[in-house]
Amino acid sequence: MRYKAGVNSYLEVLDAESRQYSAELELARARRDLLLAHVDLYRALGGGWSDEALKRGSAD
Repeated sequence: MRYKAGVNSYLEVLDAESRQYSAELELARARRDLLLAHVDLYRALGGGWSDEALKRGSAD
């Protein structure tokens, strides 16, 4: 809207979009890390995975 109104240049729009995409990617990585931490905690507390089941690729 600011570009269409002539307030910002298109370069500024592209820069803002680039920063937004970088922030969204960082958020996705943080969410992934949180989920992996939950899995690690579950496993550490004896969450049903055995070494043999991990080698087969299934959780028994």
